[in-house]
Amino acid sequence: MFDTFIYQPIFQTLLFIYQRLSWGDLGIAVVFLTFFIRVVLFPLFWKSTKDQAVMKKIQPEISHIQKDKSLDAQKKGELLMKVYKANKLNPLSSVFIIIIQLPVFFALFKIFTNGISGGAFDNTTLLGLIDLREKGGILALVAAVLQYIQIKFSIAKLSEGAKQGAFDAQKFMLFAAPLLTVIVLWNLPKALALYWVAMTVFSVAQQWYIERKMKKKSK
Repeated sequence: MFDTFIYQPIFQTLLFIYQRLSWGDLGIAVVFLTFFIRVVLFPLFWKSTKDQAVMKKIQPEISHIQKDKSLDAQKKGELLMKVYKANKLNPLSSVFIIIIQLPVFFALFKIFTNGISGGAFDNTTLLGLIDLREKGGILALVAAVLQYIQIKFSIAKLSEGAKQGAFDAQKFMLFAAPLLTVIVLWNLPKALALYWVAMTVFSVAQQWYIERKMKKKSK
């Protein structure tokens, strides 16, 4: 089922891009594939970014409930759910975005560990300079740096009133996520690290575009 509905469609899409659109350069094909995936998932990212914007607005109210010592855990949970419901907010939307991308990542992992060596791609480099079959190395570090910048960009947009709640968690992620990125990608093929780099760049650009559109819409 995984091979039929996820692995094969992604593999065939990458192969088509490689043969028709990337001038026979696997690295460029990976970047184009990443862009294609972001376009396909754009509606979900729009909803997630919209929920994040709403979360920033109601963060002071959420922090007030969380800090209220007169309330037990159950009552706090009930009040928080009322706040989320009143603002038509799904607090798990960002988690859903991560979950839905996992099958794509696993499919790419299978492609880059097995498919590349299968002979479907004659040129396994990026611009003839970086062999995408080799271990992540420097590209893993680049991916981690870009992830740091992405999270920093998100934290910078939190309002002052939100800095007691979500800020603390995001501040932890500011260092934990890049570290995890290096650990995960260091010994994996550079092709996966390149995908991660491209995905992070497109994520920042897409987030900037969505937030800009939302500001114009609110005005």
